[in-house]
Amino acid sequence: MSREEQTNSKLSQNSRAAISYLLLWITGLIVLLTEKKSKFVKFHASQSLLTFLSLSIFFWISQALDIQLLMFLVVGFATLIWLVLLVTTFQGKKIKIPVIGEIAEDLSR
Repeated sequence: MSREEQTNSKLSQNSRAAISYLLLWITGLIVLLTEKKSKFVKFHASQSLLTFLSLSIFFWISQALDIQLLMFLVVGFATLIWLVLLVTTFQGKKIKIPVIGEIAEDLSR
């Protein structure tokens, strides 16, 4: 393994990166705070944190404003994004969400 492929744990970098999506922004934050070596893992942890925290905020706002359709759309969109990111990351692929992916790339350096 090259230095960039190593992680702080015995898990492969694909598994560790996928774990960052498991419990949405919560595991993204935990993995981001604990990962020191792998840029791949830090990218996915940053993207998880930013994506799902943003979607959570939209959900809370739509709930506070009692906009049922917006809540339904946010939950559906978040579920679709979550499944795609979880599966593709576990396969070792890197999908960048527009705007958020660029910010996550900067945070992972």
